[in-house]
Order: sequence, then C-alpha cells, then structure tokens
Amino acid sequence: MTRFTEGKCSVSLPGPNERWICISGSKFQKNHDNDKRLCDLSLLWDRDIAGMIAVALELKGGGASVEHVKEQLQGGANLLNELTDECNPTPFVPVLVHNRLSTMQMRRLAKVHVNFKGKRYPVKLLRCGKSVLEATEGLAA
Repeated sequence: MTRFTEGKCSVSLPGPNERWICISGSKFQKNHDNDKRLCDLSLLWDRDIAGMIAVALELKGGGASVEHVKEQLQGGANLLNELTDECNPTPFVPVLVHNRLSTMQMRRLAKVHVNFKGKRYPVKLLRCGKSVLEATEGLAA
C-alpha cells in the first residue's frame, strides 16, 4: 500500500497494482488557482467488487473544527462530482482520518452529512495509520 501523511496523521491508500487516481487538495488549488476549501485527498478507485467509488479524505492529526472538516469534505465532494459528472451513479464516502476526537466532536460529526450527486452521506471516521479500504468495505455498486 501507498501511504499519505499530513502533519501527524497518515492513511494507507490502494496499492500500485490497483486502479485508482488521487488528487491532492493543496496541489489542485495551487495548480488551478482554486481558492475554495478542499479536503486533503480526493480519490477515485475502481474496485472490482464495488465498481468505481469516490472518496473524500480529510486528515487531522490534532484538534479538528467540525465545521471546517465539513467544508473541506464538501469541497472534495464537489470536485469529485465534477470529475464523475458523466459517469454512472458512483458510491461516495466522505472520511475524516483522525488521531483523537473529543466526545462532543464525535457527537457533532455524527450529525454532519456531505452532499454528492443529490444524496447526503454521513462522515465516516477512521483512525490515523489505518487503510482507506476499511472506510470503503461493504460498498456495492
């Protein structure tokens, strides 16, 4: 697996033999004069079982503002929506990869949804150091 690290947090991405593309939010903003908030990674992954899936990943190694996380994940969802506009319905997973969250943050995040192709998706939580595969298990095309 390939690993992506942002600050004090990392996540394992699909391996080099899998079919996937990943867009860095900060590099996309820099190269496209985009000043909208974007998540750390926007991922399109062609999984044999689930077909193509879209994943927005935000990594937080320390504290996290719930509203800030929502804005960044929504920005990633908007970018992925544009990239998959002509595609068949695509399953989507917004993921917050974190080291620690307070009980209050977890309660607030449980109420947060990210919009993608007219549907609302709850934010999945994944601990730093884990694999994105864990956040996408159980998806069907």
